[in-house]
Amino acid sequence: MEQWKILKKPDVTFKVSNEGRIQVFDERKQEFKMVEIYSYTGGHEDNRYLSTHGHYVHRLVAEAWIGSVDGMEVNHKNPRKLYNYASNLEIVTPQENQQHSWKEGLRDHQKLSEHERHQREQRKDMKRMNRQWLVLDLDFNTLSKHDSQEDAAVSIKVSRQTANKAFRLGTPIKKQYYICRLAQVETLKERIFSKSS
Repeated sequence: MEQWKILKKPDVTFKVSNEGRIQVFDERKQEFKMVEIYSYTGGHEDNRYLSTHGHYVHRLVAEAWIGSVDGMEVNHKNPRKLYNYASNLEIVTPQENQQHSWKEGLRDHQKLSEHERHQREQRKDMKRMNRQWLVLDLDFNTLSKHDSQEDAAVSIKVSRQTANKAFRLGTPIKKQYYICRLAQVETLKERIFSKSS
């Protein structure tokens, strides 16, 4: 159900609907009039914001129905800039707004080349791989991969603390296993070889 709240600005008084419609107070007639014509400004090409009387509609709705927008940005939860329902808006930091726009693919004007997209995917894959915990044999062959150190330790029937201690000391677990992350394999090898020399 559509509801209205009055929002006073220094230059004009608005009546703001939770469905994104705006009325402006007419000083001469002493009544509110529905805004029928909006300007399309800001944003980026093909995805402009509605504005009236020098104010963005989405910011008016957020301020009236959610809270103060001073120093903050108003994000459209779905990427449609003309859908200014209060339920579709949220007050966020500039960083959160940027993250949302990247996630939703709204940075099309900053398209990445195929090479850059490929590099990003490779970096993501490497991060994912580096988060995995490996159970290795004494020749550093991978026996199994796990999402956590605890899962890796359980797979060879030891505690996480035992796995930690063995890694720090560079000693095998049960004289036959090592547990570490992929990125830690070289560090583990160095510890073991420095101990033996």
